[in-house]
Amino acid sequence: MESVILIPAGGEQSRWKSTTPKQLITVYGESLLSRHKRQFEYYTESFTILTDDSCIQSLFPDDTYLPQEHRCLCETLVNTRHLWGRRTIIVLGDTVLSDAATRCIATDRRPCAFWGNWSDILAISVYEEEANALMLAMWSAVKDSGPGKLWQAYRAYCGFELDNHQFDSVGTFIDTMDWSRDFDTVEEYTYWIEHEIKRLNLWT
Repeated sequence: MESVILIPAGGEQSRWKSTTPKQLITVYGESLLSRHKRQFEYYTESFTILTDDSCIQSLFPDDTYLPQEHRCLCETLVNTRHLWGRRTIIVLGDTVLSDAATRCIATDRRPCAFWGNWSDILAISVYEEEANALMLAMWSAVKDSGPGKLWQAYRAYCGFELDNHQFDSVGTFIDTMDWSRDFDTVEEYTYWIEHEIKRLNLWT
């Protein structure tokens, strides 16, 4: 398959104090997952949400999957290797991406790139020829029962120490340079809705 989109939509969400999963909060009148699916549909033949959340599964019954081993994000992704395509794009389900960032991620020609901002990775794009190297980096992030975070996989991929949450590699880490972001708490989401979207007049 030429191009696939994987959307991790799990995790403990320990800081998210709401009965609504983060991935189902609404931005511009649609859930984050629905927004991702719409934004990337022009660029892909396959869209898979990685989750065991029953609410998400009921809303996207034909699009969900979760491997048996899924203790952390990187382990989950390693165990989806059979779903990867000629080009694979991994987009975190609790992120909101601008249309410009989506287009850049979907059409970029780098063998492997990590997309985000100063503190968070929002997406990864990888071609088949770099998939094994990315897999090894993800395994490095989970060995010895580590937390398996994407920023650790990035550090391992670049050959950096895994204990420093910084993004240093020009050309491998790409700052979206816009308002694309993720949400850790309800308060962050509420503030963004009340101040950022209204201030920028981005309602559609």
